[in-house]
Amino acid sequence: MRGASSTRSYEILRKEGPFAILPMGSDLFQIVWSSSLPKSKTRLQSKPSELLDELASILPDEIQPDTIVDTPKMFPVSLGITFNFFNLKYVLVGESAHNCHPVGGQGLNLCLRDTIVFTRLIQSFNGKRYFLNLLPIAYSLLRLIDISIITLITDLLVRIFSNSNPFLLLMRSLILSLINRFSFLRKLILYIMSSGLQIL
Repeated sequence: MRGASSTRSYEILRKEGPFAILPMGSDLFQIVWSSSLPKSKTRLQSKPSELLDELASILPDEIQPDTIVDTPKMFPVSLGITFNFFNLKYVLVGESAHNCHPVGGQGLNLCLRDTIVFTRLIQSFNGKRYFLNLLPIAYSLLRLIDISIITLITDLLVRIFSNSNPFLLLMRSLILSLINRFSFLRKLILYIMSSGLQIL
């Protein structure tokens, strides 16, 4: 691509769903293009030139796509949380326990926090066997709030910002104006997106 910063990610919230431009180094970028299943299938069958033309029509004016380097692929997006994070034989960590829309990288951030909390719990139990029986319960209690709230916020974000309902448009304008006006709100949102609502 030409015109896009190689050190900046872009997220465009469109009616058909979020559209992300992720830098991969130099002038290479990965595109995450959310859409309905029929539209996604049609795009996969498009010629590269047709796909580039469609990309050019929705990218900001200063960004132009030059060529498609890799074969486009389709991944289904779903929302789900299992509230049973463990049994006697396993503990669910990462996307085996939850999945959400990839907007803002929140799925990855949740997975990273899962592993951080699980690792800290193992270290704090320090190999004491009788404490290991409590590990799955402690992990579940510590992760439940963060996973539930961030997954819900992510889903609401997609629904509010990918919708042309007049009430939601008004709500969206109000939210954006508040964020633009108050720097502490921007910092709080960034903190929640990166650090979540974890206890440990």
